[in-house]
Amino acid sequence: MSNKKNSRKSSTKSSTMRLRPVWVVVLCILAVLLVILLFRACSKTDDDTSSNASISVIDMNAGVQTIEETRAVEQTSVKIDIPSCKVVVGEKIYVTATVTPANTDRSLQWKSSDDKVFRVSQDGIVEITGTGTAALTATVGNVSDAIVIEGIEKNDSKSQMNLPSYNEVSSSDNTDADSNADNDGQPQQETQAAAARPKTTQAAMPSVKVVSRGLRSYQLADVLGGLGFHSTGDNVFVYGEGDDYSGEIIVQPDVSIIYIKKNSADYESAVQSVLQNLLPDEYTQAWSNYTSAATDRTFILEGRTVRIVTAGNGGHSQIVVYN
Repeated sequence: MSNKKNSRKSSTKSSTMRLRPVWVVVLCILAVLLVILLFRACSKTDDDTSSNASISVIDMNAGVQTIEETRAVEQTSVKIDIPSCKVVVGEKIYVTATVTPANTDRSLQWKSSDDKVFRVSQDGIVEITGTGTAALTATVGNVSDAIVIEGIEKNDSKSQMNLPSYNEVSSSDNTDADSNADNDGQPQQETQAAAARPKTTQAAMPSVKVVSRGLRSYQLADVLGGLGFHSTGDNVFVYGEGDDYSGEIIVQPDVSIIYIKKNSADYESAVQSVLQNLLPDEYTQAWSNYTSAATDRTFILEGRTVRIVTAGNGGHSQIVVYN
């Protein structure tokens, strides 16, 4: 009996000893499988993260590209505000051009193809020096516009190219409306974009009923001699000469352009007298608007459009009074 018990214990102990290595192997295999599964799970997570990150970057880049491709860029353009015309030798005319967009940061350049026919300043003042034809070109950056100006001996001289006179084309051009005019007589500040526009851009006269009892532009020439101006042409009146040159007035049928180069007490007094002849009731307001102007301004006094053009790069400032 005792031998049977001992034999049974010995058999159980041997079985236990034989099974133990098997369990160890199984546990090792399970551990290895668990490690593999964890490794694969981690790898998959990393791959998914990388994949998502990659997709995100691609989407962002694609979005930026779309924005760049659809962004509209307005092209710069320039247009001289009068058509080709004929002008009498000795006269000076004031030419303007419209530049778009208004905030173009490049300056407007004027050029004559033949100085023997006319010269042009960077303020847009064209002086007719002889008979014949030449091209007037306005350039901004790499874009240009051009017209033909023909110098003639007399007002009734026939044009070689059948061109209209400057008086005809300027009268029709000045019927356009100027949205910067303010009917209460106070100056209207131009927008920042408009203030950045080149100084020789368009300044057309609004279509308003003139109620002023002052002189019209074509009548002004008769009084300028008595105010200290001397004539250098049919429509050009200069104040001072050489180092004493202070400015000048160009008289056209429908507009008087007062150029102020150098401020002096005498010339300021002369300019105020000119304004008094043109705007007898509100000339002091016109002068006050000029002296306080930091940028170009347009306003209406006595039913007449007045434009202030501030000096740029050491040039002339201007007071422009339309009929």
